[in-house]
Amino acid sequence: MSLKEQVPNVYGVSINSVGSYRVSGVPHISSLTVATTAEEKISFPTVSKNVVINKTSTGGELRVHFASEGSAKPALDFRDVNTNSVLDNFFTTPVNVPSGGTFTIEWWFKFSGSIPTGQISFWNVPHAGPGTFTINAKIVNNANGSVTFRTDLKDSTNVARRVDSVVAAGDIDLADWNHYVMSVDSGSYKVYINGSDMGISSTSLTGGVAPVTTMVFPRNNTIPVSLAQITLWDKGLTDGEVFELYNGGRWKSPKNHSAVSNLTNWYAFDNTATPADTTDLILDRHGSTDITVNDTSGEADTAIFTDGPADFLTGSNVVGGHHYITLTDGSPKISLNLKCTRLFLSARDGTQKANVTAGLTNIPSARMFALTGSGIDE
Repeated sequence: MSLKEQVPNVYGVSINSVGSYRVSGVPHISSLTVATTAEEKISFPTVSKNVVINKTSTGGELRVHFASEGSAKPALDFRDVNTNSVLDNFFTTPVNVPSGGTFTIEWWFKFSGSIPTGQISFWNVPHAGPGTFTINAKIVNNANGSVTFRTDLKDSTNVARRVDSVVAAGDIDLADWNHYVMSVDSGSYKVYINGSDMGISSTSLTGGVAPVTTMVFPRNNTIPVSLAQITLWDKGLTDGEVFELYNGGRWKSPKNHSAVSNLTNWYAFDNTATPADTTDLILDRHGSTDITVNDTSGEADTAIFTDGPADFLTGSNVVGGHHYITLTDGSPKISLNLKCTRLFLSARDGTQKANVTAGLTNIPSARMFALTGSGIDE
């Protein structure tokens, strides 16, 4: 998309005299629409002198940046096509933590379809037979609108130690992407929901955790859910390391985490990566334990790839490095005195509308400085 000039520029300006702009041109775009999670590129016919962006829609946020956000990462959608409360596909993966061992499990997930009031089973680690477990993870959608993330973990004495992480009504949307981390240390464990945004809950473990063998997903009565990432670590991540992993909901490769030496397994659910995951095989991109996605007995193979979290983007560090300006209802306008030949607008939490005006020089876009490097290309 290119800006149109209302009044032609009347003064020429040398690229070497950038301090003496005398330009009357005021190019503009009125009521530009940017769909949620989408991006619009605005190209200037000549180098800009200044740019003003005004968010005119209500709700959500409009982002201003000077490089593309990059490519969206996918996720794998586990479905219940015949609506019999049994997901059509499942997987297991070894965890192999000994008694008293330390580890961390991370999940990015989003439920789809109708989310019932009551208990939603999620995943577990079997223990000694049917009906028993080492770890049992559930989500309770309470009638009052609050949500409880309920985790039961057995200690070395085979006693289940429960952590209930309660999120107040209106503070979380189970139909949107959420982040769950369980960090297990030698004598206690913590559960984090969306970093620290929804609070941190913890309890003690007598003698540490019971042996953790094989993780099973899903449990019975799990509703359709998409998974964007699972990681496993061989230590209990600290508060700061969990916050780093969450990264404000923005994509960051686990291999760039400060505790990467403790990363044991990484499942990206990504059919665009090289080599690509498939709906039958999810590759371990750090260790050597790939996940086989099986068909549940009596069910069809229906897993499909879908869109991942809005800020899970690769090929650019705009989002991951927070190299953007956010406009909201409380701060809807920004004026930038700068030289550039293009900018990008993107939207989150709803379609956004904006007006863009700019003063331009007579400097051809092709003569813009070829600036490169960290903080410029990003």
